[in-house]
Amino acid sequence: MRHVLIIVANRDFQDLEFGNPYRAFQQHGCKVSVASGEGGECFGVFGLKIEHSLRFDEIDVKDYDALIFVGGGGAYEQYWGDPRYLALATEFLSAQATTSKILGAICITPTILAPSGIFKGKEVTARDDGNWTEIKILETYQALWRGGDVVVDGNIITACWPEASVAFWRTIIEAL
Repeated sequence: MRHVLIIVANRDFQDLEFGNPYRAFQQHGCKVSVASGEGGECFGVFGLKIEHSLRFDEIDVKDYDALIFVGGGGAYEQYWGDPRYLALATEFLSAQATTSKILGAICITPTILAPSGIFKGKEVTARDDGNWTEIKILETYQALWRGGDVVVDGNIITACWPEASVAFWRTIIEAL
């Protein structure tokens, strides 16, 4: 059984970006765990409540087949510049060097993760504010901006916004 870890903000994560993939992974036979910086309860921007999430220090990324980062304004507020958040991605990709593990990031999370260096030379998409702000950040960290709803580059899958969440989880499931 594949084990998927979804990372959310404790407050104001994007409900669709979490809910659609969470249900789909379960329906496709995956074990799904949820983690957040503080652990415990998490609340979506539109009212979705997660009763329990693991704290970052309670997880070992090597135990998962997929690591999925969910966006929303809360993700930016809680995780921009957070070394623990960035370390999850870098440690996961280091652990996957000889495996077929998947890293997924949707909405604002590719931009939040860009300073970790994981997208250097990789094709990505992400949410942008319309002023190229997030695209410029990605390009500063040498990501190759491609736009579109979902972009796949090897074992890294990125998506641009909540409306792309169905295509996002389908792409991840196919890759698993």
